[in-house]
Amino acid sequence: MFKQLENQLNALSHRKAKSLRLYNLPVDTDDSTIPRSGTVRVGIPSVIGTYLFPRLISAFCTRYPQYKLSVVEEGTASIMQLLQDDKLDVGFVVLFGETENLDVLPVASGQMLVCMPPDHKLANLPAIPLAELRDEQLIMLKKGTYIRQMIIEQCQKNGFFPNIVFSTSQLQTMVQLVKNEVGLTFLLDYIAQDQQGIVCKPLEDPVTVNTGLVWPKGQTLTEAGKAFVEVVKESFASLEKPVSR
Repeated sequence: MFKQLENQLNALSHRKAKSLRLYNLPVDTDDSTIPRSGTVRVGIPSVIGTYLFPRLISAFCTRYPQYKLSVVEEGTASIMQLLQDDKLDVGFVVLFGETENLDVLPVASGQMLVCMPPDHKLANLPAIPLAELRDEQLIMLKKGTYIRQMIIEQCQKNGFFPNIVFSTSQLQTMVQLVKNEVGLTFLLDYIAQDQQGIVCKPLEDPVTVNTGLVWPKGQTLTEAGKAFVEVVKESFASLEKPVSR
């Protein structure tokens, strides 16, 4: 059932992606035939990218139609490695640990929320003690994502390992499974606020996730890369909050 649901949602996402191409937006996920100087190779975490990236594509492609975007969806750790291997120019990542080898443009700072069906027994609480999730079925991001690891570590600090019944990289799948009462999930507040049909509550001990655009320190970006960074600065100015270091 889970696989069928995810396939249906992925098919819907694929149809939406095709509709973008009807407007001739110069987005290309294969940069093998495009000159490097005219292409920005961007890494995005899947769920965060679902929210952050679409608003950026239109602004960038409208202002700079001469440039192309080559997009890779991966977790933060993989994006960091691809940057190190010079397989990406820039990447959206969850900011944690040392960033001394990176140039960092903070993009968003959000609080992690627990998301559940409206009639769930925890839905009326103002904030959720993490220990209350000990016996709950949880829907999580796939292995290799920093947010998943962060949640697991927080659960372990509270004396239990989370009961993960389904893992996915698709935001629509996570939300739909919550609506279908398969389990609870975690979303950042600026993503959760746009979701209908679910209730999202903060954790009693807040967990903050900072997201930024990064590239190797000292690396000279192409003109296309510089243009992309500038559009990111402007596009996400309204989301930017102080980032804890």
